[in-house]
Amino acid sequence: MKKLILFLTLISFFGLFAEYSFSDDVLTRVLPYQMKAEGFTTPYPYRIYDDQSLYGYLDGGAPFYLERGFAKLIHEEYVAGKDSVIVDIYLMKDEKSTTDLFQALKRKESQVLRLGKEGQEAGNQIEFYQNTYFVRITAFKMDQKTKSTIMRMAEVTSKNISAVLYESKK
Repeated sequence: MKKLILFLTLISFFGLFAEYSFSDDVLTRVLPYQMKAEGFTTPYPYRIYDDQSLYGYLDGGAPFYLERGFAKLIHEEYVAGKDSVIVDIYLMKDEKSTTDLFQALKRKESQVLRLGKEGQEAGNQIEFYQNTYFVRITAFKMDQKTKSTIMRMAEVTSKNISAVLYESKK
């Protein structure tokens, strides 16, 4: 009996570990890596945050995301010349969590975007959600060229999410 319990515990542990490894791999594949072909570099390695390390990134904002079903976040900076863009992709526990998060962050003054399931643009930031992914792309300039750049990054990210979702259904 003890051997059976140990065996089931080990299977559960390795199953959980494999799930999180898969999630990390999936998160890296939804990043807009194609932007490197358009002159962007990533000066630092991407960072992945979980429910414990999120506090180090969002400080006081972590509970807001955790209460809405946060699972993981991948963060990467893209730089081209003097342009810097931050890409944050949140993996939520399910589609309802993603929808709830987007609705909680929706701004009245934002422009509605047809991106993912729903999106918005406000100043130097684009946010959208698609399946279990909530995406926020933030630039540090607000000129028209920068707005076009972050829209391109959002579109590329949305296509990458679609590709990952398609692959997972095979």
